Amino acid sequence: MNKEYIHDELGKSIDSIAGYYTPQKELKIVHDDREVLCILGYVEIESSHYLTGGGPYALVPGYIVKWKFKESDDGKPVSEVEPITDEEVRQFVSAAINDIEPAKIIDFW
Repeated sequence: MNKEYIHDELGKSIDSIAGYYTPQKELKIVHDDREVLCILGYVEIESSHYLTGGGPYALVPGYIVKWKFKESDDGKPVSEVEPITDEEVRQFVSAAINDIEPAKIIDFW
């Protein structure tokens, strides 16, 4: 099932439950003639019962179906993506991300 991804402003920190994250780059990685959307950034965990610290992360919303085809209520671009569920594709994308910029955390939707 396809989902909508709201593009956050690059370079702007966003508060989360235990800290914040800052998206820094958007990449499109090609796999089998399709583009995969990847967001690279930095996460900082400030308070958690289990973990503190931070580091580079990658978010992979999925294959791009429609690129920035509308705006959210707050004016951010929205893309339609197809989440990646195939483990081999996830491994390919993870390796491609780490070749570009190593990520401590890689999160697939």
